[in-house]
Amino acid sequence: MQNIVTLDLFDRLFDETIDLIEQTVRYLETGGKTDRFGLPNPMHIVFATESMRLSTQLMQTMAWLMVQKAVRLGEISAQDAANPIHRLGARRVCEEPSPDLIHLLPEKLNVLAQMGRKLYFRVGRLDQFLFGEEATPVPDHSQQTAPTDCDRLAEERVGAMVLDFRADTIGTLKAERARIRRVRA
Repeated sequence: MQNIVTLDLFDRLFDETIDLIEQTVRYLETGGKTDRFGLPNPMHIVFATESMRLSTQLMQTMAWLMVQKAVRLGEISAQDAANPIHRLGARRVCEEPSPDLIHLLPEKLNVLAQMGRKLYFRVGRLDQFLFGEEATPVPDHSQQTAPTDCDRLAEERVGAMVLDFRADTIGTLKAERARIRRVRA
């Protein structure tokens, strides 16, 4: 792990993830609510689906980073980190192509979704490089007519808050980032 995930790279990824989590929470709790209610009814599902995909990407990325931090601090072994339960997860949902209608979503959600997708894919490449496994192929849903699991979940949670990172959670993550830097110094 030390050969590729340098302390500087880890810090940048950790900071970028926390910053994106904060931006996403801020948007979904404020402007996102207004934007969602201004959409035509079928687009509510697309909004919820993309919001949940973004939330999942961010949570999976942060979980992966926390595992890597635990390896770096000697709390778990690199071999333990290679266990599938500690690997970057939810690939089927997170790597699934966005629907054609995504361009009809509010610009801010599109920007956040694009940032989350890029971050998730970067961490996914690190995960694959570190553990030497091939990427799971992204399924082609272009001909799919039945709703996906993500679509069904979105339908169930259209009115729910999608990203459940509270201020105290973000504060805890920031405190953990500071602790990591102190331990390293």
